[in-house]
Amino acid sequence: MIVKCPNCGYEFTIGDKDVGRCPRCKIKLAFARGNEIIEKVDIKKIEREIDAIPTLYKKADIDIEEIEESIDIERKVDEIIG
Repeated sequence: MIVKCPNCGYEFTIGDKDVGRCPRCKIKLAFARGNEIIEKVDIKKIEREIDAIPTLYKKADIDIEEIEESIDIERKVDEIIG
């Protein structure tokens, strides 16, 4: 049977297997037989959500003094440029 990877779109044959891996992206897959229903998962959405986790909890690396110093530098540059 020919199947299409839901992650990368690569088409490949699986023979009589119920589970396997995509030869291109190596994601583990389960293959439906007959009327069997396998829940679809939006892998790209899950990856985006996982990638966003560190940014949700990351504290600012810049403190107030650094911000004030950069504002002073910008003002001086504006004065020089005119």
